[in-house]
Amino acid sequence: MRKLGILEIKNAQNTLEKECRLLEAARLSFLFLGGSKEAVISDLRSFQNADGGLGKALEPDFRLPSSSAIATSFALDIFVEVGMDSGHDLVIEAVRYLEDTFDPSQGTWYIVPKEVDAYPRAAWWNYDGWVNEDSTVAYPGNPGAELLGYLWHFKIEPDTFDLEEATERMIKRLLNFKGHMEVHELYSYLRMYEFLSSYYQDRMREILVRQSLDLVNKDPSKWDTYVPQPVNFVKDRNFFLYPPLADVTEMNLDYIIETMRSDGTWEPTWHWGRFPEEWEKAKLEWKGVETVKKMKIMRAFDRLNI
Repeated sequence: MRKLGILEIKNAQNTLEKECRLLEAARLSFLFLGGSKEAVISDLRSFQNADGGLGKALEPDFRLPSSSAIATSFALDIFVEVGMDSGHDLVIEAVRYLEDTFDPSQGTWYIVPKEVDAYPRAAWWNYDGWVNEDSTVAYPGNPGAELLGYLWHFKIEPDTFDLEEATERMIKRLLNFKGHMEVHELYSYLRMYEFLSSYYQDRMREILVRQSLDLVNKDPSKWDTYVPQPVNFVKDRNFFLYPPLADVTEMNLDYIIETMRSDGTWEPTWHWGRFPEEWEKAKLEWKGVETVKKMKIMRAFDRLNI
């Protein structure tokens, strides 16, 4: 079994400090090199807006300065990563934003505001790609399912909507879904699953398996492009999706190790094809994000010797 070690971690850390965002350098240091949690939190603060939400290109593929549900979800994932509790001011403010922007008629959030179109972005972040013709949310589970999961994780009962009712509605959408789910929406449901009680998990598991097996790309020759790879579905070897995907997941882990760059990093497998100057900046930011993500995957599967 191929593994990475401390030299690769230190090599990656050196690259992130020189080329990428301070946030990802601080995250990698915290996760693997004894760095401080406070450094991560300090860097995260610079992305939080007065409304409590997160923005300012925290999700690098759109350069919108104002808050969005998807950027706030990105931040909440890091809040969990560093072990924040519900009483932390960053969490309290982010929850305030979620309470204020929740759409009770749809039981979810708009992923980005209309203003996203005024700023450099990847084409897939055009606002009209995320709403239906009647202006309703096209993919209610992205990031709605994940956001509800974070509220369960932090044991927060929102003031503006009932968490159990919203969770039931979101799960019913999953259970009644026909055809193939949009893969990012499925990822969001899988993340939600991690934070829920067995009462909810038991109801979700069968359809999550079916949808995941339908959408996962098992062809190693395609993994250098933006496709749903096995590790995007399988959290670790104890996760319920590991048994049906065990062999291809181990192949995917080997592939990730083999494609690590000489500087200890991984770069995004996609590009904007427009706004070239902004893309070059975003590409470096994604380099940091992808490197932290890949190293976390290696640790989850015992592919790190540290």
